[in-house]
Amino acid sequence: MATLKRWNGTDWEYVGLPSGALSSTLAYSQSISNSASLTSEAAIPNLTATVTVPAGRRLRITADLQMNGSVAGNRAKVHLKRQADGAYLQEREVYMAQANVANPLHIEYVISPTAGTHTFFLTGMLAAGTGNVWQSAAASEPSFLLIEDITGVGVPGHTHTEFGDSGWIPLSLLNGWVSYDNTYGPPRYRKLNGVVYVQGLVKSGSLGTVIANLPAGFRPGNGLPKLLFPGNGNTDTGATRIDVDFNGNIIHIGGYNAYYTLSGITFPADQ
Repeated sequence: MATLKRWNGTDWEYVGLPSGALSSTLAYSQSISNSASLTSEAAIPNLTATVTVPAGRRLRITADLQMNGSVAGNRAKVHLKRQADGAYLQEREVYMAQANVANPLHIEYVISPTAGTHTFFLTGMLAAGTGNVWQSAAASEPSFLLIEDITGVGVPGHTHTEFGDSGWIPLSLLNGWVSYDNTYGPPRYRKLNGVVYVQGLVKSGSLGTVIANLPAGFRPGNGLPKLLFPGNGNTDTGATRIDVDFNGNIIHIGGYNAYYTLSGITFPADQ
């Protein structure tokens, strides 16, 4: 039996994974020792997994690991990447409040790849600060990379409903829109159990323009041209509004641009 040690948001918990017992499990790899220093981006040893799938499958890639650093105040960054083209599928960053203390980090990503063989792996690096960062693992606290087929129909004995958390992802702003200030936190978005949430306070952009664009997988369905959300911003003209269209555009409608909140935008993601 392989043993996963999964971070539940408060503490590590052990999850038994009998070999071959889960028909949805396609690949699993783990690390039980510390990596070398990851000052510049490098693959984390042993956290690589390869799967061969037919067309039309839906895969969930999950990773749990710990990052450590030699200097308090460091930031470490981990990427989930696809080997074929080096594409970054997911990025996570962790702040080292103390030196030489392991910090848990969780990645979860859903993808529908083309038919064929695909290899996925994790890389780590120092994102900010000085000194060294590394992946921290031991036999009692392994890091792991797990790939499951969550297509549902056609997976023997399994019908899956997607329950996952992308974590908060920075929102790239467009057309002169910028974050209001650090007091209110950065503009960001998240998908939790299939529902998208957007937060942040922005300012200074061109009126009536696209504030940001949500990527595929974080957009509303195309049954309606747009979703409409009441605005909450600086205005003396009455009602304000934000639209989100099925291409993922978050559009400023009405009001001025001294400040404008994105908080309150939430909708089921197009699956």
